[in-house]
Amino acid sequence: MNKKKRWTPLFKALTALLGFIVFLFLWWLVSYLLEINENFGVVNPWKTISRLGVLLFTSESKGTYLGIGWSLARLLIGLVTAFMAALILAPIAGLFPYFKSFMQPVVTILKTLPTVAVVIILTAFFFGPSYKLSAPYIPSILGFLVMFPLIYESLVTGFNSFDSEIMDALKLEGAVRKLLTIREIYFPASFSYLALALAQSFGLGLKVIIMAEVLVGSSVIDYGLGKEISLARDIMDLPSLYAYSILAVLLIFLIDLILNLVTTSIRQEIDGGAPLKFWIFPSFKKN
Repeated sequence: MNKKKRWTPLFKALTALLGFIVFLFLWWLVSYLLEINENFGVVNPWKTISRLGVLLFTSESKGTYLGIGWSLARLLIGLVTAFMAALILAPIAGLFPYFKSFMQPVVTILKTLPTVAVVIILTAFFFGPSYKLSAPYIPSILGFLVMFPLIYESLVTGFNSFDSEIMDALKLEGAVRKLLTIREIYFPASFSYLALALAQSFGLGLKVIIMAEVLVGSSVIDYGLGKEISLARDIMDLPSLYAYSILAVLLIFLIDLILNLVTTSIRQEIDGGAPLKFWIFPSFKKN
């Protein structure tokens, strides 16, 4: 049994490698069949990998790394603003049911927004000369709209997740809505949920940011991974288009891989029912 368990990760890695090889083969086969019919819409994987190496390790790499940096910066702008807004509104919703009901339609609408339509509307809004300097931050606005509901709902869930004994004690002490209680009880109870939401928002937000950069176009944004994809599309530079697309996929995959390790640990903590700070009410400390 132990030997089988030791081999399981190896077999998973080998099957994943086999799947990647099969994917490359099918990609090459499709590109070859199209090329012999004078259709060059699918660039073969070897040309794509070669172009990717040029974009990462030659004099052209400066623009590539600037693009990655700006995309991550826009992501952080959207993530920080979404986090701050949720940090203000979620405690109010957790303490006042009427405010939670008031926020529910807003959160539901944000969760169901068609992101492509939002980008088009924002682009039209920021098209005028007065707003031209703000136009490059359209992806950050979209990122905020996508990430805020996730973070807000996780915080509200965390606020309502602690033991009923603690709530009874708070009611007896008349401390349900005191600032000290929010700081010492509600926020520690919400931490795992918040960390999970931030991890999930980061991966999803990056996808949305790159998509928004592509839709906004290279004429509005100076730097960004999506801008490079948009520019390659505009000039029909297919090897660069495929290379930048693969780079975006690899970047998102790497971030998702790291965040999956984090979220797995957090989910185990949540499922395991990690104890809260019972030292605030010593009489309720579990033996």
